[in-house]
This record gives sequence, structure tokens and C-alpha cells, in this order.
Amino acid sequence: MQITKEEVKQILEKVKACVHNDKFRISLNPNRIENQSFINDYRLTTKQQKRMILELDIYDFSKIDIDRKNKIQILYFFGREYELNHKDRGLENVETYIKFTLVERNTEEMILFISFHKANYPINYRFKKS
Repeated sequence: MQITKEEVKQILEKVKACVHNDKFRISLNPNRIENQSFINDYRLTTKQQKRMILELDIYDFSKIDIDRKNKIQILYFFGREYELNHKDRGLENVETYIKFTLVERNTEEMILFISFHKANYPINYRFKKS
């Protein structure tokens, strides 16, 4: 699937509006232990998580895809390097993998962050200049 910079900008505007209005959730279910470990290892408060999400821009965009399980759900993939304070190692730069979808609950739009953790592989950024 292809997406333009303008479309990514519009998605990010929705994401940021949802975050400002506390209409978002980072998945912490048993299948998403990596998210919980990341949040715990870097002692990320809700305020810090929000700040990280609000810093995303179009150059952090990687790709868009259809969810393999839910064929109508669109997934957005981003990555960004943050300076984070690890509980044991101290400050370090961490490339963070962020995957989310927009969902509608009770006629309200919200963002579900499916992945929010240290990148396991290098992220290819769609719009970044080499």
C-alpha cells in the first residue's frame, strides 16, 4: 500500500488529537509483553509515553499495511530514536518501533498502539533522506 506525506500528516494529526484527549491505549496484553518490558525497563510514565508519541513526524513513518488477522484494519508503522533512561544502564539512544491502528469505540475514534518497544530490526523510513 502506498501513502503520501500529506496522508501521513493527516494520520498524525488524528493520533495527536487522540493522545491530547487521552483517547489512546498501548497494548499490554500477554501477547505484548515486549511493550510492558520496554515501559518498565525505561520507567516510562504515561506523560513520557504521550511526549514520545506527540514527537512523531512524517519522517518517522515507515509503512502502512493491512492487518493479517483483521483484513479491514489498517496498521501504521513508525520508528523514532529517543534518548531514554534505562533502569540499569542509564541514558541511551533507543530506536523505538511504534505500530498503531485507529479504532472506533462508541462512535469515538481512538488509537491502539499495538507495538511500542525497542526496534528488533533496523527500520526503513519511507520519507527520510539518506
